[in-house]
Amino acid sequence: MNVTAILVHHTVETVAYVVEAQTDGRPMSAIFVGDTSPTEEIWRVAGRGEDIRAIFIETSLPEDMTDLAELTGHLTPAGLARELKKLGAYHPQIYLYHMKIQYHREIQREIALLGNGNVHVLQDGQVIRI
Repeated sequence: MNVTAILVHHTVETVAYVVEAQTDGRPMSAIFVGDTSPTEEIWRVAGRGEDIRAIFIETSLPEDMTDLAELTGHLTPAGLARELKKLGAYHPQIYLYHMKIQYHREIQREIALLGNGNVHVLQDGQVIRI
């Protein structure tokens, strides 16, 4: 297994991790993005091909808090949608976490409005097989 750290944009130094492994002779990877605001390099890496099976990323605040999200280096559902466009034609499974608890339902509603069937809100105790 290989793990590569890639800097992302946030108010303090923060990284995303690309975790790569071989399964049955085939490469497969997952990306774990911590706190982030709009960034570039992680999406360039993520858009490289089908070996990226899943991306785990924060979506912390609802749309009516866009100004605060930008100030604190976090994403809203629309901000996430703009970031996912950077993937180009490739559409891996996207798993969301780090939602501020008081806005969880509102963020879920806004994510549903995006109409992207590859975006999933993680649940406590959920097991993901990549």
